[in-house]
Amino acid sequence: MRSSNKQSQKLPANPMRYPAKHYARAFAELACGEGIESVHEKMTKAKKDALIRNLIEAARRHGDLRKLSTIAKEAARIIRKKNGTKSVRIETARPFAGNPKKMFHNILHPHDALETKITPELLAGIKITVDEDREFDMTLLRKLDALFASSNF
Repeated sequence: MRSSNKQSQKLPANPMRYPAKHYARAFAELACGEGIESVHEKMTKAKKDALIRNLIEAARRHGDLRKLSTIAKEAARIIRKKNGTKSVRIETARPFAGNPKKMFHNILHPHDALETKITPELLAGIKITVDEDREFDMTLLRKLDALFASSNF
């Protein structure tokens, strides 16, 4: 008896899974292998869509769709690193009085990705995170935590 086409396309019971970093590295290499400086600025919409579709299909085939958010973040980090740009997140307890890009022009380059976040729990001060791995925390919350951690209350 012949098996139908649908049966031959079924996924194996235990598909091989890959770490999110492997997908992200492959995606970034393909994106940058096109001779582009930034996947978001130079690649045509059709090429972006095809690359993203292929990534999603590969993740689906291997049962890794739940990793897409992590894959996207890691791929963006790899591409930024190849391009020499940074991701900068600035958190404060209250909104900025002026434009944060102008206020921090000495540490930001024109193509850096800037995210600002209002976090009232910080109480006062500023917390700057660069590329998710370097952090400058001058918040009142951190200082109070350090004070109470070192005291014998």
